[in-house]
Amino acid sequence: MSELPEVLKFQDLSRGYDAVMYSNKIEPVSSSAATTRFEIPRQGILSSNGMIQFKYNVPDSALGGNQDFAQFPVGVGVRAVCRRATLSTQSGRILQDSRFFNKKSVVETSFRGAEYLRYIAPYLDGSNFYFDYTTPLEPATVQGNVRLGGVPMSSAGVPSATGAAWSAPTIIRLGGDNGVATSQTWRLTLAELFPMLYNIQIPVNIAEILYIDLYWEPDTAIGDCLILPDGTTRTGAGNISEPQLICDNLVYNDPNVMAAIEDKQLNGGGLVFPFEDTNTQVISAVNALAGSLTEEYDRMLGCNEYKLTCIKNVELTGLAGDSNSLLGKYYSQSQQKTRQLNFVLNDTNLYPTNDATNPINYERISEIYDHVEPAIPRNVYGSTSLVTGSAIPVSPDQTWNGLSQQPLLNANMNVMGVNLKDSSNHFFQNGNAPVRLVYRKTATAAQGTWTENSLQYYFLNYLREFQLMPSGKFVVSAFA
Repeated sequence: MSELPEVLKFQDLSRGYDAVMYSNKIEPVSSSAATTRFEIPRQGILSSNGMIQFKYNVPDSALGGNQDFAQFPVGVGVRAVCRRATLSTQSGRILQDSRFFNKKSVVETSFRGAEYLRYIAPYLDGSNFYFDYTTPLEPATVQGNVRLGGVPMSSAGVPSATGAAWSAPTIIRLGGDNGVATSQTWRLTLAELFPMLYNIQIPVNIAEILYIDLYWEPDTAIGDCLILPDGTTRTGAGNISEPQLICDNLVYNDPNVMAAIEDKQLNGGGLVFPFEDTNTQVISAVNALAGSLTEEYDRMLGCNEYKLTCIKNVELTGLAGDSNSLLGKYYSQSQQKTRQLNFVLNDTNLYPTNDATNPINYERISEIYDHVEPAIPRNVYGSTSLVTGSAIPVSPDQTWNGLSQQPLLNANMNVMGVNLKDSSNHFFQNGNAPVRLVYRKTATAAQGTWTENSLQYYFLNYLREFQLMPSGKFVVSAFA
C-alpha cells in the first residue's frame, strides 16, 4: 500500500502547485428535525475548510416574556444543537463517527485561544466563553474579580451604566422584539465535526460517494440547546432550518498531480489514511454512602489493543446531567480541589498516587493541546472554597443574562484529561487488558459530605486508518 502523496497531507510541499478552490453550496439530500444528510460532490480533493451552515429558530410565542434574549449555552454555543455527526460511504462504511459531539466540545472549545474566543467565536458559533477583569468603573464590591465578557446590559435590554448587569451582544440573540430582525446563520466547521480533516485531505473524485449525517439534539428542556434569562418560562422548542453544506474542493491545474494520485491508488494497492478517532464511554455514578467524605470506584473503559493518544473527561451533576443556567448541559463541575482521575494501562497505574490537585490537573489537560493554553480562569476551572461558600474571585454582585455569575461559573469548567503520547509524539500501545479508570473524590469535614450523583463522559482518542482501494471503495479498520 502506497504512502500518501504529499498533496493529500497537511505539510510543506516540496514545490509550489497551482490549484483552484471550488466552493459549492449544497442543499441536503434529506432533512428533518432529527437528522440531516448531505452528499459531498465528487470533485477534486475535499478541503477541511468546509462547514455546515444553518439557522436556528426560536419562535417568540414559545418563550414568554424575555424571548428576546434566548441564546445558545455560553461555553459551546451552537455546538449544543449537534449531538452526533458521521462521515460515511455509499457502501455503508463509516469513516468517522463523532458521538456526543456537543459534550466533547466542552473540552475543546476552551483551547481555541483567547483572541478567537473573544473576537470570532461569538459571531461564528454563538458562544460567549471569554472573560474580563472588572474595571474601576464597575461596583466596588467586585473589584479584582473576573466576569464573563459581553456588553453592559440587563436581560431586558436596558443599558447598565454601573456595570452591574452584563449580557451577550444583541446581534447573537436568537430573535424577539429587541433582537435582530433576521435570524442569523450559524456554522459548524467540518474539521471540528471530523477531526481527521485537520491532517488529511480525501481525493473524492476517485472515491465512492461520501455522505455527512448530522443528528440534532432535541430541544426538550432548558439547557439542551438554549439558555434563557432569569424568570423566563420555557413553553416551546427551537428548531433547525435552511441547512446547507458549504463544501470546498481543491483541483490542481497540473493534470499530472491528480494523475499521480490515481497512479498510487491503482498501482500501489490503494491509499492508506491514518487518523485519530475517539471512543466515548459514559458513566452514571451514584453518590457516596451517607456521611462519607470520600467517593471512590473503578470502571473499565475498553480500548483493548488500541494505540492511544489521550483521554479527556467532563463531569455533569445528576445521573442524567443537570442543566446550568449559563452553561446549559455543557460544563464540567467540581467544587473542590480533589476530583482525581487515575488510569490503569497495561496493568500499571499511570500515576503512582491518585492525589492530583487542580493545578496539576490543569497542567495535564494543557499537555494534550500543546499549541494553545486553555482560556479558563483559575477560579472557573476549580475552587478550594467550601461547597456552599463564596469568597472566590468570580463577580458575586454582577449578573449575566439576569443570573448571578458566581454560583454558575465557580468550578464549572473543570475539564480533565491526560496526554498519552511520549516526548517523541508516539502513541501509547495498550495491551489485551482494557483501560481501567480509578476515580476518587474527597472532601474535608468543613466542606461537607458528598450528596450529588454525576454523569461522566470519557473521550479516549486512538489511532486507526481507512484505505481507499483501487476500485474506489473504502475499507475501514477498527483500530490501527
